[in-house]
Amino acid sequence: MSLISPLSRIPEPALGLVKKRYTVMSGTKTDPVEIYLWRIATCSAGESPTPQLGAIWVPGGAMLQLDIDMETADTAFISDYLTAKLGTEPLDALGRGYVLLYVAYRAGRPFPEPPRDVLAAYEFAYAHAAELGILPHCIPILGCSAGANLAWAATHMVLDRVGEDSEGGLRAPPGLMCIYPMLNPHTEWKNTVGGIVPATAARLRRGWESYLGQLETLSEEDQKYQKYAKLLELSPKDLGKLGPMYMDVGTSDYFEEEIGGAVDTLKNAGVAVTFVVLDGVGHGFEKALFTDDPESPVWRKACNERRSFLRSLLSSEGAAT
Repeated sequence: MSLISPLSRIPEPALGLVKKRYTVMSGTKTDPVEIYLWRIATCSAGESPTPQLGAIWVPGGAMLQLDIDMETADTAFISDYLTAKLGTEPLDALGRGYVLLYVAYRAGRPFPEPPRDVLAAYEFAYAHAAELGILPHCIPILGCSAGANLAWAATHMVLDRVGEDSEGGLRAPPGLMCIYPMLNPHTEWKNTVGGIVPATAARLRRGWESYLGQLETLSEEDQKYQKYAKLLELSPKDLGKLGPMYMDVGTSDYFEEEIGGAVDTLKNAGVAVTFVVLDGVGHGFEKALFTDDPESPVWRKACNERRSFLRSLLSSEGAAT
């Protein structure tokens, strides 16, 4: 019996997943802060002398909270969470296994703290790849919903760091995955199919207010990041620095209109965007379909497209062997 998990090695017994917490230093030089990075992998991952593929995972939560409390979540819940998002087939076509690094960023804190936590997590993963058991030169950043916004902003911050690094000690991520991202703080959702539940709209507005509420009082050190607070207002020059991107959205998602506009803007800036439209599903649709209708064509399409994009990054980075 094989383990049903996108992180599986081939073959692998059904032993479940394991999680391990790492402490990462974020914040600024004058105000350092500890955050946690959680390594999620199959039981056999730690037994392999061969580095595995790895990715940074930035969870959603409307900018207000994380969608999993890793301190208390059991590995069965985590496995179902990841499988719902990424499918039952292994992410790595060669069956070496995959490691996800879940960033416990400071949700509910103002910009730039959450994306800077993701930046810190990426730098830690790159510097400690051997300890984490991953390939150092192919670490994509994946984000979901509000986490996709932070993943995108953090990718720009990483690119800035790479440009500032005269010794070439840091490498840019090979790609960026944005699963139905939360992008526009000014959205009124007027054209959303079926509308939006008022409580959800109120929560999203609170999230944006929390995230953007201190832009006018950023420190001099943080002002260099200010433009990444509102991604849809970035210049074509800034956007054009991005590597390959993946973005998807359901036709009943309350973010559909802003995501479609973002894709057009990115493509006009020369970014290679894989854009997938998922018929008839709304925001966060995966859990219900994975549980109640695992044969759903739209769920399988989402998982297949996400897996295909991640696999495409390997060949472009020469990490397939």
